Amino acid sequence: MKKSNILLVAFFGFNLISCTDEPVDFQQETGELIEVEERNYEGGEIESVSITKFNDQRPQMVTEYDASGEVFSIARLSYNAADLLVSIKVSSTDGIVFYEEGFTYDNANRIIQTTVSASDEDYFQTNNFTYNPNATITSSTEIDGEIFSKTFVLNPNSIITREIEDGEVIYSVEFNNLLPISKTNFGNTSTFSYLEEGSESYAFVNYFGGNPNNVVLYYNDLGLAVDQFTDKLISKIESNFMTEEYEYTLNGDGFPLTKKYYVDGELSKESIYTYK
Repeated sequence: MKKSNILLVAFFGFNLISCTDEPVDFQQETGELIEVEERNYEGGEIESVSITKFNDQRPQMVTEYDASGEVFSIARLSYNAADLLVSIKVSSTDGIVFYEEGFTYDNANRIIQTTVSASDEDYFQTNNFTYNPNATITSSTEIDGEIFSKTFVLNPNSIITREIEDGEVIYSVEFNNLLPISKTNFGNTSTFSYLEEGSESYAFVNYFGGNPNNVVLYYNDLGLAVDQFTDKLISKIESNFMTEEYEYTLNGDGFPLTKKYYVDGELSKESIYTYK
């Protein structure tokens, strides 16, 4: 049972997909990341735009615009004293919150519960996570009184490598240390390639204490989360069904100034980074 999350499109979405093998263009610009503008394309035309404001290398607010430039949602992110993400609240232009996510951690800064609510759809979802002594994590999701369960299996490095539902392996991941090199879903394997130089100016895993398992539990989905395990720049994700590529321009510190995402050669997303 996958967790719906409109911010996968509004903000985190461009990290879920994956740079061509063309030479990377380095430009001399350094400083703290303060803004990312993401343009989403459909048929060669801009479909929507999101602008994310950062403070201390963490996203604070995401404003979503339609193709005509009208604002249709504003998301605000909050963190606790340990700099862990604890809530995402999405409101309309009149300030009314219509979508919200919350995150609860144990004393080891591991996610033990997430909640999702959408007031405009009268929707509420709770995900509870139990850490078992046999190197597994049980996920229990309640939606409108119904319970859905799955199991995440940890490797000897205590990193989630398999997702099992109804006794069937839904996703499995192979690692080189902590770097994902492939993921398999129902027999379809996607392989990862990375750039030798450069890194993301913000790493999603850092919003959860640097614990990649927390990223999996945020999505409640190993397949979505594995692309977020590292700050290395993915150059290509390739499977039997499609090829996903990125094209980057990097600054003097090796952080992205621009990032273009292509699916089977067609531009799907473009991100523009601004530094202080």
